[in-house]
Amino acid sequence: MKFPFKFERTPEFKEVMLVSALVALLAMMIWISTGLGRWSDRYSYDALVVMLREPPPRDTIIVYIDERSHTALDQRYGRTWDRRLHTRVLDFLTQEGAKLVYFDILFDQANEDPAVDVAFAEAIKRHGGVILGGSISGAQDSESTQQQVLPPISILRRAAKAWGGLTFFPIDVDAVRQVPVRLQDINHAAWHAAKILRGGSEPRSQGGDWLRYSGPPGSYGEVSYHQLLQPDGVPAGLFKDKVVLIGARATAGLAGAMKDTFATPYSRFGRAWMSGTEVNANVITTLRQDSALRKVSPLIELVVLVLMSTAFTWWILGLRPATAAFAAAAAAAIPAAVAWFAGAYLHWWGNWVLFSGLIVPTALVTSIGRNYYNERLSRQRVMRAFEKYLSPEMVRQAALSKVDLKPGGTTRRITAMMTDIKGFSSVAEKMTPAELSGMLVAYFSELTKHIFDYKGTILQFAGDGSYSVWGAPLEHAEPADQAVRAALALQAAMREGKLSETRVGISTGTGLCGNLGSYDRFDYTVIGDNTNLASRLEGANKKLGTHVLLADSSRRELRNPWVLREVGDFLVAGRDTPVKLWEPIIEGTEIPHEWRATLEWFAKGLAAWRAGDPVEAGRCFKEASESRGEAGDAPSQFYLTRMALHARRASDNAIGGAISLSKD
Repeated sequence: MKFPFKFERTPEFKEVMLVSALVALLAMMIWISTGLGRWSDRYSYDALVVMLREPPPRDTIIVYIDERSHTALDQRYGRTWDRRLHTRVLDFLTQEGAKLVYFDILFDQANEDPAVDVAFAEAIKRHGGVILGGSISGAQDSESTQQQVLPPISILRRAAKAWGGLTFFPIDVDAVRQVPVRLQDINHAAWHAAKILRGGSEPRSQGGDWLRYSGPPGSYGEVSYHQLLQPDGVPAGLFKDKVVLIGARATAGLAGAMKDTFATPYSRFGRAWMSGTEVNANVITTLRQDSALRKVSPLIELVVLVLMSTAFTWWILGLRPATAAFAAAAAAAIPAAVAWFAGAYLHWWGNWVLFSGLIVPTALVTSIGRNYYNERLSRQRVMRAFEKYLSPEMVRQAALSKVDLKPGGTTRRITAMMTDIKGFSSVAEKMTPAELSGMLVAYFSELTKHIFDYKGTILQFAGDGSYSVWGAPLEHAEPADQAVRAALALQAAMREGKLSETRVGISTGTGLCGNLGSYDRFDYTVIGDNTNLASRLEGANKKLGTHVLLADSSRRELRNPWVLREVGDFLVAGRDTPVKLWEPIIEGTEIPHEWRATLEWFAKGLAAWRAGDPVEAGRCFKEASESRGEAGDAPSQFYLTRMALHARRASDNAIGGAISLSKD
């Protein structure tokens, strides 16, 4: 499987540490200045609870004292609910086989008729599994020192299986999130219910852990209170072995009932508040299943955050901005997956939103800024390094292509071109240094213009010569064509009087390209056998009387049609095998009128030379030379001179082989 993110570069350790520290500093400043820490802490828990949603136990049903029950049973608002109804409901549940009944209703005041309380107490005893609740005043104020216990009345308290508080504490300002803690030496009623349902085994959580809600409001099965008192109001067996919670909805308006509704993690995501009775159901489920979540310590959170931030920073620093943004989106989802696993299987949770919502964006912005800064520095270094080698436009392209400036080279296919001024030594002897300097500056300025026009790289000016290449440091689609075009442009400038008479040699082959200087001094160059050949061809022009000579290796790599003259096969210094040389005439397929006869006769003469026919070769080369007028054709004259030399040597009068240019 191919990794989806390709590293553009590998960040250095000190760079990762620097950027990580900057990310941590920026995150801390944002955290402190915006209060993001507490928000992200609570959001981490809320989102995790929603992700961990599991169906509630099937054996739990809530019986609501709701508006319909108020109307059907004729119970007036603002009055204590008739406890005789509770007695009837409890007897019904006993008959149905409910295993536990949990009253989310306060019974802290005696009924006006003691017999009513006695009958209710007897019903509680008959069931044997009733949990009652009391309240603790001031429990929701974490700094309160005047808390008072309000238990159920004694006759009911003694009859119940257990009783405990119904107050949720601790409670955040915006939601119920934690398992209620023990207050005034009184456990919460839900804790007692869970213990009974666990067969007498105490829940692991003693309070203060974090609730694991079974779902949004309405997740538990529910029945209206009045249905239990009507014939066939509920299906037979509905409450068999069930845990039944009895409480009021907020709309019931019943005195003595815990009518409050509470915000939960689901409230943050657009769900309604939850009734206190359903919150109690979630507390019981959390305790009986030992599924309470535990908050990791701040130290562990800090260590994990630092490690993840460093790893993410190292990762994202090596990516391009667009890829980094995609990677950041993927990385933001990783903490959510880790948080889900830790919550689902380890029952731990931590502030994962801080990483996804703060560290990742901060690291992304910081790393993009850092990479942009590095990119600018890199481009500036490349531009400074290559501004003497390339045209301004090609310098910009080299900067964008991220040319490696480190010492060392890579092997590439390049076309090399060497130039030299004809007769420079004799001309220079007649000039003063100032005149010579002015002449060379004008010459190289004109030469540079034409080479840059055809996207060449000028590697060196030496004396009156120059060394240029195509294909390095930037690749070209037509390196050989561009080199020949530049050479012909130099010849055109020469004919126009803008340039001194210049000889050019062109060769194509493999070269070692790169900074072959040192760490302290950048020196981009190309070395290889073909560069030496280009130099030899430049010198060969002097003997052949040509201005531009092209090696056969370059001719084979021309991408466009050219009119070329095959000059012949020659042995040059440093080579054991002959080199076929060509003279470029013009780009295209149309042979200029003044060249037609010359090229035709020269081709015939060269064929006769290779066939070893000196008479025919001499006749054709003579015709070729005369076709050029009074000035003659220099390559034809070269062959005629060569044949005359062979004719004078009685011991060596053969023709047709490769001609050595290193000997007379």
